[in-house]
Parts: sequence; C-alpha cells; structure tokens
Amino acid sequence: MLNSYHLKYKPQSNTLADFHNSLDFHHRFIMGPLGSAKTTTVCVDIFDLMMRMPADANGVRRSRWCAVRNTYAELKDTTAPEWLEVCPEELGRMNWSDMKQNIEFQMEDGTTVRSQMWFKALDRPQDVKKLRGMQLTGGWLNETKELPFAVVAMLFARCGRFPRRGEVENYWFGVVGDTNAPDEDHWYFNLAENECPDGWIFIRQPAGVIKIEDKWQPNPAADNTQNLPPNYYQNQISGNNEDWIKVNLANEYGFVTDGKPVHPHYVDSVHCSATVIEVDPRYELGLGFAFGRPPACASYQPFPNARFVFF
Repeated sequence: MLNSYHLKYKPQSNTLADFHNSLDFHHRFIMGPLGSAKTTTVCVDIFDLMMRMPADANGVRRSRWCAVRNTYAELKDTTAPEWLEVCPEELGRMNWSDMKQNIEFQMEDGTTVRSQMWFKALDRPQDVKKLRGMQLTGGWLNETKELPFAVVAMLFARCGRFPRRGEVENYWFGVVGDTNAPDEDHWYFNLAENECPDGWIFIRQPAGVIKIEDKWQPNPAADNTQNLPPNYYQNQISGNNEDWIKVNLANEYGFVTDGKPVHPHYVDSVHCSATVIEVDPRYELGLGFAFGRPPACASYQPFPNARFVFF
C-alpha cells in the first residue's frame, strides 16, 4: 500500500468547477463537445469523493462505485484506461478479467482510503438485472447518451447502500455522468430541458465551435483548449457534415446519421422546421403507406412550386 499519493489537478474552466461544486444534487451530469475534459472531470470528481468519505471506527474511508458503459470492449478500451489516468494501478491492481479495481492508500491524516471501482456493460433495459443486489456508494454513467433510462434508474436505486447507515456519518451518494449532446427525443433532453426534476443537475459546457457569418469557427470560450493539439477544433470541422459538427463540436442537441442514408442529401438542420407547420386547407393531403413490420404512414402536402411538406 502506498503511504501517500498526490494528484495535481485544477478545473480548466468555471463550468468544470461548477460540476465539482454540485454536491447538493444526487444526479449530476455534464454535457460537452469532444475534447472538453468532461470524462477526466468526472473521474477526478469520483476520486475526490472517495477521499471525502467519512472514516469509520477503524479509520477507514470505504466506498464502492460502478462505472457503466454499453460494452465490455468500450470499458476496456476507453472507460477503464481513462479512470486509471486518475487512479493508477499503484493505488490498486486492476483485475481485467473481472473488470474491478481494489483501491487502497493512506491519507495524510492517517486514515486509509479503501474503495472499489467495478466496470459493468449495460446496453439494454433488460441488462438492469446485472445491477440487482449491488450495494454501492455511487455510479458513473460514461457516455450517458448511449444508455437507456432504465439503467440510470436502477443504478441510482443501488447507490447510498454502502457503507451502511450507522457505520459512518452522512456521505454523498448518487450517479454522475458525462456525455456528448444527445438527440432531442432522448430521455436526457427531456429531463434537462423540459422536466428539470428536483435533485438533478445538467451542466452544459461551452461549444467547441460556433457559427460566425454562417461559417463554423473555433470558440474562444471553449473548455480545455490549452490541453488539446494545435488547431484541434479547426481540424475537426474540415470534412465533417453539418449535423455531426453540431452534435460533437458545437454541443447542440441533434441527430447524427450513421450508415448509408436513404436520402443522402437530407440534412436535419436544413430540411426540418423548428416550428409547427399547419396543414394548408387549399391543397390536397397525401398519405404514403408502407405495410412492413411495423407498418407506417407519412402524411404530406404537395404545393404548386414543386415543394413538398411532410408532417
């Protein structure tokens, strides 16, 4: 066991500092563009919470955490290595077969931090059964937008159960999450922008790029740019389409196509109206049916100027 461990860290912006200072909430999320240090911020936050745990009668600060992502390949390739940048194996050997790290080191005040970080792949709502019976202090939702809400709800239900009440004083418990901007029909968008439930906080980082005179430009107010390669955002703009830039660089809610689209020239930000369009009673209303499984129907109006509006 190491006698001590020193981690030099400073939040790279007021936004990231706000996330660290949001301990009044038990659901804490941060949404930002690529390269904005959101994942590192969450890792440091969890590590800090491990050290903040009240010591028990034996002078041990105990906690147990679970990091969640879609697949074990993503956990091994991305999530766990990012965590080990903050909490290296000198503080506890990583068991790659069980995807678990047992952490133990001594604080300067003589107390001992003794924590566990488990890594679980939960991709579908039915995967919540993997969480049943777990006794956790907190959970980490890495790439939150890729996870169904059922996983979020069950993970939180397992938090605050370790250590047992009565063994130590009150401590923070709950879930933390990092994410790129999800689609507007995602549960994250609904909670963050519409419902705003009590006990939840959704922190939004500055965009990596902004539009100036209808052209994407790097945002001077972006987080973490001092730790990125030169011209990082400028290089990301080149070669990528409008919707990809909006979601991944501009930190805007949106939709990114994957694979080969049926209509390759369709762009959501151009062809989809942000306002409700009413049916014009002067023109016919067309219905287009597809009798597959499940069947579907599109309603539309053709206008004299060769314009079609689909509802």
